Amino acid sequence: MFRRRMLALSICAGIATPSLALAGDRPLLSAAHDVAITYRLLGPRPGILHMSIQASTGLARVEGPILHGYGIVDRKAQRMTLVMTEQHIYLEIPAAAAQLRLPELDPSARFTRRGTETIAGRRCTNWDYASDHVTGGACITDDGVMLRVHDSSGQRGIEATEVTYVSRPDADFHPPAGFIQQKLPQISGLALPLPLPGGVAPR
Repeated sequence: MFRRRMLALSICAGIATPSLALAGDRPLLSAAHDVAITYRLLGPRPGILHMSIQASTGLARVEGPILHGYGIVDRKAQRMTLVMTEQHIYLEIPAAAAQLRLPELDPSARFTRRGTETIAGRRCTNWDYASDHVTGGACITDDGVMLRVHDSSGQRGIEATEVTYVSRPDADFHPPAGFIQQKLPQISGLALPLPLPGGVAPR
């Protein structure tokens, strides 16, 4: 069960990347405004995930049925926090401890614009990307909200079904007061469920 929770968080880490705007004909990757997004998972692991992004910090809160609580993705600290609401505990999970690279768009990747599309009622630009690690496609709004990302096969990825520009309290992006931090259990060989730009393809 813990492995499944980690996989769900690793998918969303790439969506929440607070990257800088890339120069030239490249997409903006950091959300310019606070936003809440519902995603459906594409491919062999269907499901629904809800994400809230705090634009000022780049923090993302991820909620879904397999998490039994919620996750907080902190790209700047390269850390994911898994909050288990029923047990009143949380785990701090650095990328190195999980033996994975959090997926991100590689600044050295090559981007090719492929026109525009409407997803979840929002207009976005389609981009093909290619780096030394992986190739695929993404559809990103002008204000940096990723509405879809997938690998080159188009069979693994995430697509938005609902987008709302709304702010959540700061407390929603941290473990609740009184929750106890638990030590990280031993984890080895976690594989990402889908390859994202700059990420590691599944083994």
